[in-house]
Amino acid sequence: MNILYVEDDPLLRRHVLHELLKSQHDVVEACNGTEACWLLNYHGADLDLVITDIDLGSELDGWVVAEHARILSHGVGIIYATGAKADQEPMPNTVVLPKPFSATALEKAIVQAQALTASIH
Repeated sequence: MNILYVEDDPLLRRHVLHELLKSQHDVVEACNGTEACWLLNYHGADLDLVITDIDLGSELDGWVVAEHARILSHGVGIIYATGAKADQEPMPNTVVLPKPFSATALEKAIVQAQALTASIH
């Protein structure tokens, strides 16, 4: 599975990236919303899933990243991995993964996101 992982905390990003690679996923990583949107423009057609924090510490937050991803590819899976209480309603057919999360919870969220996006096609 081709995944864009967006997280502004470098230690958490490194840890989750390690777990995703261990599970044989191909991952592109971004440290903020601007970088994520640029990568979406470049890799968008090849991505199956976007995992994004909501609060990315910049003007382009995870809500914007997810919206941009869905504009480029209606069937891309979205997982909001967040420790913050959502200040708006997630898009339909998305998964919210509360932080902190385990590797098992991450894989379950990926499977759930895949099932939701399969229903879109």
